[in-house]
Amino acid sequence: MPRLRVDVGIDPYKCTVAKLREDMESVPRSVAQSKIQRRKHVNSYTMSDITVGLTESFETEITSEMMDMFYAITADNSPIHMDAQYAKQRGYEGRVVYGMLPASLFSTLAGVYLPGEHCLLHSVECKFVKPVFIGDKLTVTGTVSEINDTFNEITIKAVITNADGKKVTRGVIKAGVAK
Repeated sequence: MPRLRVDVGIDPYKCTVAKLREDMESVPRSVAQSKIQRRKHVNSYTMSDITVGLTESFETEITSEMMDMFYAITADNSPIHMDAQYAKQRGYEGRVVYGMLPASLFSTLAGVYLPGEHCLLHSVECKFVKPVFIGDKLTVTGTVSEINDTFNEITIKAVITNADGKKVTRGVIKAGVAK
């Protein structure tokens, strides 16, 4: 079977942090601001503030620009992610979003929302429940399920749902938290 090659104009082997920043700055502000929820304030929960059941969430929309940036970083050029026609031939409505793209939002959940600035991720376990597609509006929610005072670590049960309320990704996050 011949290999399918899709060119999105980014050579991941020549990609540098400086080039990524330059490319990011070329994204029109209206796109960056309207598609990705930006939070000016970072939460700052400490161990003494956290209780079992504490919940935080945020929303975002998956864009083709996000897919391009993810490809630039990972060089994953699987046709299921790159070619809408190929994905449709496999029974999907369009390009399937990289599973790790929504899963990477667990980092945002922990680093910005719960616990926020006092967080150091220890581990993230995730399960991909349903495919995500470009244009999907996602809600990322985390709830503290365990507190370990001995190791200053919390466990967060996390879930990402689409606009239909269907779970697309589940996760368990373990995070160190300042006292």
